[in-house]
Amino acid sequence: MAKKRTSSAQKPLAPSTKNSAKQRSPEKGSTTPLMTEPSRRRMDIELLRVIAVASVTIFHFAPGALLLPGRYNLLPRGYLGVDIFFTISGFVITAQMLRTHSTKGFSYLGFLASRVRRLLPTAVFVIVITMLVILLVSNPLTAESESRAATAALLYFENFFFAHRLVDYFAQGSAQSSYIHFWSLSVEEQFYVFWPIVFIAIAWLVRKRAPQRFFQVLLACAVVVGVASFVGAGIALATDPDRAFFMPWWRAYQLMAGAAVAIALHAWKPDPDRLPGLVRSAVPWLRLASVAALLIVVTVPETGKAGTGWLNSMVWLPVVVILGTAWASQNDLLTRVGTIKPLAWVAATSYVIYVWHWPIWLFTRDRVTPGTNPYATILLALVITLAFSALTRRFIEIPIHRGKRFAALPNGRVIAAGLGTSVIVAAAMFFATPTVAALLPSGQYPSSLTPPLRDAFDDRAPAFAEDCFEKVDQTGPIKPCIDNPGLGKKTLLVGDSHAAQWQGVLAETTKAAGSTLVTATRSGCPVWSLRSAYLNEQTSNYCDSWRANVIELVKKERPEVLILSSYASPVFIDRTTGRQPAPQDRPAQLARGIQETLQTLRPYAGKIVVLEDTPQFVGVASDPLRCLADAQQGTDCQFPNDLNNPDRIVLRQVTKSVAGAELANPYPIVCPEVFCQVVEGNRIKYFDQLHLSNSYAKTLAPWVDSWLRPDLKSAKKPKR
Repeated sequence: MAKKRTSSAQKPLAPSTKNSAKQRSPEKGSTTPLMTEPSRRRMDIELLRVIAVASVTIFHFAPGALLLPGRYNLLPRGYLGVDIFFTISGFVITAQMLRTHSTKGFSYLGFLASRVRRLLPTAVFVIVITMLVILLVSNPLTAESESRAATAALLYFENFFFAHRLVDYFAQGSAQSSYIHFWSLSVEEQFYVFWPIVFIAIAWLVRKRAPQRFFQVLLACAVVVGVASFVGAGIALATDPDRAFFMPWWRAYQLMAGAAVAIALHAWKPDPDRLPGLVRSAVPWLRLASVAALLIVVTVPETGKAGTGWLNSMVWLPVVVILGTAWASQNDLLTRVGTIKPLAWVAATSYVIYVWHWPIWLFTRDRVTPGTNPYATILLALVITLAFSALTRRFIEIPIHRGKRFAALPNGRVIAAGLGTSVIVAAAMFFATPTVAALLPSGQYPSSLTPPLRDAFDDRAPAFAEDCFEKVDQTGPIKPCIDNPGLGKKTLLVGDSHAAQWQGVLAETTKAAGSTLVTATRSGCPVWSLRSAYLNEQTSNYCDSWRANVIELVKKERPEVLILSSYASPVFIDRTTGRQPAPQDRPAQLARGIQETLQTLRPYAGKIVVLEDTPQFVGVASDPLRCLADAQQGTDCQFPNDLNNPDRIVLRQVTKSVAGAELANPYPIVCPEVFCQVVEGNRIKYFDQLHLSNSYAKTLAPWVDSWLRPDLKSAKKPKR
């Protein structure tokens, strides 16, 4: 009778029965329990979790100059906490798979069921509560777009969702999704699905010919995949950074780094007694240096586009050093620090803290009274996050993950229940949420406004969706938009997003005046000769390069009318000190930058029109649309007239002093009273706190025509 075969996915391959017994009863000083006993927590790894979740949370909670003047963030690279999590996950999950494979046999269904019990209940709960808050308390206007993001989060393809939309993870503003942080959880879930399949496939392939080579083949696979991913990520982040940031194949090297360490430790357990004394003495210091390196990396300011660069790509290395020195972790400083109760709690709750912190921050940031001390806002968000995390862990995560009732359920039933719940809730989010949002009362406006309040955020000039509106860190030549090609005279519109908002109405008025319109704009870059500090230190280099290209474009086009427009109060740094100028020095430096630009461009344009910035919304909400959603009367969203802001006065004085330049000021037209309104008649003026809606801007066509047509008529094309 043939012997019953054991599946290679379940049969222990490398360790013999004798060795397995040793693993369950290790000798004194053995490091094996740290790798093979599921109940044993490596507190040095828990300390890494604390660093990771604290870095991400601080990165999100402390943006801009809230804390440090002139700095984009208290932890400029705190987002690398996610990269730390990836490497930890690669290690822990692979170690768990190897452990079960070597003892009772690895079960793919059992592994997935464990992941479902551990992760899905908390995720579903947070996603649903967040959507309810969006609908009932926060901003039902975003319900439709957020319902799409929530659906992607529930089905764990959030990373692909935001990559498809070319979302900039690092963008600051009120339009950020409450679910964007789920992109990293989607990457991890995709890893949980596919890496065990590779594990099982390799076990099956080597079971007959060379079962003793299982670890070598598995390690080789992890290394090859990791190296390919590392090289590919470098190329992708240099050419298509916004999309590459979310892609799982460009994150695989971080996961594989942790996996490779787990495989190596499981197969070739180091014996500290055989190592030279110098090595044994140096390793604890190396581990401390690795933690120090992580802390330094997350605080180093960006020198290029956020999320790129060699420093970011190597954050896995110090993590691997700590993971790989398990034999030195039993009572060293990292382990002792990791056992401190508050830190141990943060580590154990890190997943729940991560899923809660971002929507809580957005809600807190947008609901506090304007002018609230930023430290108080951050502290409030932190307290709420920790409180919600503690309650969620106590009443949802622990009972479902560790409860006997759920542990007794068959693996298949757990997976089916988890997937079924996700699909049902996702379907409800996708189909029902927009309908429910439309039925909810939302102030006095939604039925009468033009455009409808829910569509107002998309009511923007066409340039915002075209190549002629570049991202601040975009490289390469300018790609202008051309409206009304072939007409006799030429108008050139140049500036930042505050220039782009005029493209729609200018396309119509230039056509009526017989002129072609050429548009070249870039987000975050003042058209004036200033070192921009919009995002980080590298921004100024991008903007300087763009302005150089603008000068060449103006020389090439030689327009009859050149229109320049920029944000009224640009954030810039002193070219000498590298810091934002002192308040008393700012007017002179701003004047010098404006004057330098006007004098440089004057010879290449018939006339220069400096189009002053529009009024900037400052109200009880983060943007006028959120305010309108809650308003009961029109004056609820009005804001003070700021016509005589010092920066605006500087602009007018310099423009008046330069021959051939004239000022066109829309401020008195948009805001003729002591208080500015966000609605005129039934038309919404703004699509966000800084920019006019396209439909409202077009109502200003008569005013635009009143200065543009005479200028086009009188201006002569500059000679080459």
